[in-house]
Order: sequence, then C-alpha cells, then structure tokens
Amino acid sequence: MFHAILHSLGLLLPALIPSWRFFKAVQPSPRVEWGITSSSQTVENWRPYRPRPAHLGAIQLAQRMFWNAAWNESLFLVSLSERLMGTESDHSLRELTARIRCEIAEQIPSPPTGTFWQFRLIFMDRDGDQVTRHITYQSDLIRLHPHEF
Repeated sequence: MFHAILHSLGLLLPALIPSWRFFKAVQPSPRVEWGITSSSQTVENWRPYRPRPAHLGAIQLAQRMFWNAAWNESLFLVSLSERLMGTESDHSLRELTARIRCEIAEQIPSPPTGTFWQFRLIFMDRDGDQVTRHITYQSDLIRLHPHEF
C-alpha cells in the first residue's frame, strides 16, 4: 500500500513541480519585427511585434498569474517562429503572417495604395555590454490591401 502511494506521488510531483530538465536546451527566443514600405522598396522602420511591457505593477503581476492570454499567444508565436526557422513550416508561416496582418490592420486601418509589409525574425545576443542582432528569417514583401481587413 505504502509503495503504491509513493509511486503515485512520484507520478504527480513532476506535474506540480516542473523539472529543470523539462527543456532539452535553453536558448534565446526569436523576436518578431514588422515594417511597412511603399512601392516594394526595402523596409527601413522595423517595429517589434508585441513588445514586452517595460514595467509591470504588483497588481498586474498578480493578475497575470491567473490570466494571461496575451502571454500565452506570445509563447505560441515563439513556437511558430522556431518551427519556421527549423523546418520552413508552411503552417507556421501562414499563422505568423495572419497574426501580424491583424496587428497592422489595427495600427494602419486605411493603408495607402501600393503599400507593402514584411516581417523578420531576429535573435539578440549579449556579449558583455554589446548586443548583436542576427536576422534569421525575413519574409517576402506582402501587398497591404485595405479590403483585406
């Protein structure tokens, strides 16, 4: 009887207290940036997609412990980005494109004719005081159609 309880507890504990060996490796996550341009030129003004807040108050931190849908979606986007870099997944590309397109629609409700947009995935590495950015993926230019939204 005691052996069965210990065995059950051994199965339950990893679910209650996650193991530090849960991940095979801990690596930096890709960051997503997007930008718009006109006449299919090069994007020059890149914007972070869903940037992290600079500061969270105690009440916001407490609320996020119980409900944080935006962070869950951000983790999903990281997963999509990693899959896109690793396997060039069509599903990941479609999902990232659709989600970024929605944000652009919120920020630019009436884009001018001939506007294009693009997104890219970057890694940031810190070497002492210096931060280097590596572009690991850059999408093709996508025409921004006002009627898409």
